[in-house]
Parts: sequence; C-alpha cells; structure tokens
Amino acid sequence: MAGNMVLVIAFFAISFTILFIMSRTKNQGWQDKTDKILSEAGEITERFYFGMYLHGLPTQVEIAPLVFCGVTEDSFVFRRGTQGDEIGCIPRQGIKKVAVFKEKRRYCVSIDWLDIMGAPCNTVFAFTGKGFQSLALEAEKNLNEWLK
Repeated sequence: MAGNMVLVIAFFAISFTILFIMSRTKNQGWQDKTDKILSEAGEITERFYFGMYLHGLPTQVEIAPLVFCGVTEDSFVFRRGTQGDEIGCIPRQGIKKVAVFKEKRRYCVSIDWLDIMGAPCNTVFAFTGKGFQSLALEAEKNLNEWLK
C-alpha cells in the first residue's frame, strides 16, 4: 500500500514537472506569435482591452463579449479577444468625440466618428463587473492618446 502511494506521488510530481516545462516553452512561442501578428497587422501599439462591443461598427451586427483594440497608422482596429477576428475598424482621423457614460449597471464608451464617405457613425462598447468604471475610463484614455 505504501509502495503504491509512493508511485502515485512520483507520477504526479513528474507530470507536474513536464506540464510546467511545456507551459514555459509554449508561452515563449506564443509571445513570438503575438509579435508576428502585431507586425503583420501593422499595429503600432499593443492591443488594449475595450470591453464588450454593443453596436455601431458597419461590419459587425452581433454583440462581441470580449474586444481588444489595436492601433495602426490610419485606424483603430477592434478584434474579438487578443488574437481574434477583426470585427471592425474606425479611422483615427475620423473620430469626433469619445465619451464615457453610465447606463444601468455598466459604463459605456461611445465613439462618434465619420466613415470614409463622411457619414456620421456612433459605436458603443460596454464595461461590466469589478472595476468597470476605471476600465471604461482607461479605454477612453487609450483611445484619446492615439487620435490623429
């Protein structure tokens, strides 16, 4: 019985060590892939968290629960998650106003902008949960820093 217990403990210790080593090597490769994706997309900054997409991007009709924003020379590019598909972009020079407001149990970031044809657009992202007000304000700050 004691011999079996030693084998079980040894098995878990070896498994943990292998998983630990694999996670360290995988994370290094993941960072390299992230850098490659950023450079391929022409992004000039790291992507920053932008809450949940609600509405206002011409190419995206459904809500996207987790959105990150990257900045290129000409646009703000919004993606599902950190590595996900692009859900839309907004020209950096087209943004007229960025505002944060409270709506029910969430804070929202509203972006008033003009598309390439000069038509007015409004895009809204929401932040909920712990620290949602500071997250919305941080997203607004990040966006304003990169306006042209």
